[in-house]
Amino acid sequence: MKRLKFLFITLCWAILMASIILQNLYVHPLLDNVGLTLILLASFYAGFVIEDLRRVFIGWVAALVFSALMMFFVLSLPLFLGCAWSFGLTQEFFAGIIVMIFRAVFPNVIVLSLLSASLGAIISEKINF
Repeated sequence: MKRLKFLFITLCWAILMASIILQNLYVHPLLDNVGLTLILLASFYAGFVIEDLRRVFIGWVAALVFSALMMFFVLSLPLFLGCAWSFGLTQEFFAGIIVMIFRAVFPNVIVLSLLSASLGAIISEKINF
């Protein structure tokens, strides 16, 4: 039961991070303070619910990887659906998407989500004692 709860929380955490970053990418080229605050709160809550620092770190890595994959899929959806051009520029299109995701995630989201999730797990451990 704990493993299923962990997987569900990690999946929800990844979906939340991906949706916050994608919403900000459609409006601004980089994350603003509201997006960073929402990621901080989502990561803190995920760490608070997971309650174990080792599992928080594993969940953090999985959430980052899964959210990056979701963002890549959503941003490249016009190419998959045939709505974008197809003149041999697909490699440049994919390279631009990868650069956009990297600029949005590195270093603020990575550090902020790890620290806030760790803080949530530490506070949750202290409360449960």
